[in-house]
Amino acid sequence: MLAAVLALALVRPPAAYLDTGAARVPLTISSWCWEARCGAPIAASRRVAVVGRRATVRIVLGFAPTDVHLFVGGVRVKPSLSGRELTWRAARAGGLSLTATGVRGFVTYVGRLSFR
Repeated sequence: MLAAVLALALVRPPAAYLDTGAARVPLTISSWCWEARCGAPIAASRRVAVVGRRATVRIVLGFAPTDVHLFVGGVRVKPSLSGRELTWRAARAGGLSLTATGVRGFVTYVGRLSFR
């Protein structure tokens, strides 16, 4: 039992952060399946990323995803994807949910976006 707990502790999904240009705000991991291990801490995001309306927002992932699904304020956003980075123009604020899938599994991140 202890070995299983230790093995699960060693396999962690990659972190991600939202880069506003002025700050790097870590995204909270909500659920994941990575390297045949899964977890669902279902934690709320405590930090808010503040950007100007129509500003370019960038998310930097700890891996290069093969597919992403991004929602901001409950509306689907289609970001540009380049390697480990997603970018889009901030047209709405609110809760942010990103599910990124890669060759090792998927991670769902949550955060909050607010306008200045």
